[in-house]
Amino acid sequence: NVHGIRNDFFCSSSDCTSKTRSSPHCQVYFIGKVLWEKGFDKLLDLEAMYKKKTGHFFEIDIYGSGPDETDIKRAFYGRERRQPEGISSVPSNDSGDDESIDETAAPTGSATLPAAPLSKREKISSIIEDLPRSRYELRKFPVPARFLGRRDHAQLKGMYKVFVNCSRSEVLCTTTAESVAMGNWVIIPVHESNNFFSRFPSVLMYGNPTEFVDHLQHALKNDPPKLSEALARELTWEAATERFIEAAAVTKREARRNERMGYAASDARSAKFHAEFGAKKEGIAFKGVFLGSEEDADSSKLRPSVWKSANDFMAAASSSIAVRG
Repeated sequence: NVHGIRNDFFCSSSDCTSKTRSSPHCQVYFIGKVLWEKGFDKLLDLEAMYKKKTGHFFEIDIYGSGPDETDIKRAFYGRERRQPEGISSVPSNDSGDDESIDETAAPTGSATLPAAPLSKREKISSIIEDLPRSRYELRKFPVPARFLGRRDHAQLKGMYKVFVNCSRSEVLCTTTAESVAMGNWVIIPVHESNNFFSRFPSVLMYGNPTEFVDHLQHALKNDPPKLSEALARELTWEAATERFIEAAAVTKREARRNERMGYAASDARSAKFHAEFGAKKEGIAFKGVFLGSEEDADSSKLRPSVWKSANDFMAAASSSIAVRG
C-alpha cells in the first residue's frame, strides 16, 4: 500500500464520538462508484442474510453515481421500484414545512386530459423496460436504502457509525482508509486487497455472510475503538511515501543478481533515456501527442504532426534510444 489520505479525514478525540454522530436516518453507509463491480450484488446477498437472521433488513445510505445506478436501484427496491415507506431519497425537512409548489400539477377543479394511447412501438418498449434486469429485482420486499448521489467523503465525517464495503475489485480502496481515519467501524471482506487494513482494530473482516451479520450487530451495539497515533500515521502520505521508497529499494543481493544477468546496463540505459528524452525533439513530440504540450509551438519540426503515424513515432524514439545506448 503506497497510498495516503488527506488530513481532513482524521478525527480529533471529540468530533467523532457516538454522541456527535448526526445522521437522522441510519448508522450504516457506503460511498463509491455505483457499479455492480463494486460489490452491490454481494451487498444484496448480505442484506438477505441479515433479514434471515434478524427478521429485517439493515438500513443503509449509499453515496455515489455510476452507469449501473438505475439497475442497482431496481435491484434494491424490487419490481415495485419504490423505496420503503418512510425512506426518502433526499434528507428530510426537519421543520416539517413544505412550501414547494408543484407547477406541473393540474389546478384544483380543472379537468384532467386523458392520456394519449401508446403506439405499438411504445408498448413494446414499455414491456421491455418492465422486464427485470437482475434476479434481485424479483424481490417482494424493498431493501431500505437511500441513494443520495455524489458527495465529498470528508463531509460525512461524524455522521455515520459503520462503513460497509463489499468490493473485491480494489487494489486498495481509498474510501476504506478514509473511513478508518474518520473513526468508524469498517466492515470489509477477507480478501488480498484488504490485507493492509487487518492491522486496524476498528476494521472487522468477514469470510462469509454469517460472519458479516455478527460483525454488523456488534458494530451497531458498540462504539468503535479509538485510532492510536501510530496506526493513524500509517494512513498518511508521509508513511505511504516511506513504504514506496522501501518497496522500490534494491538490495545488495538484487544488485549482484542484476549485474550478473545484465540488467544493470539495461537499467542504466533506461534511466539515461528517461532523463534526456524530454529535452529532445522526440520527447517534446511525445508530450505533444499524449499530454497536449504546446512547447516550442513556433517550430513546426517539433510539432506532433511530423510523425504521420504511431509507427513513425516509435521508430524515431527507438532510434534515439539506440544512439544513447
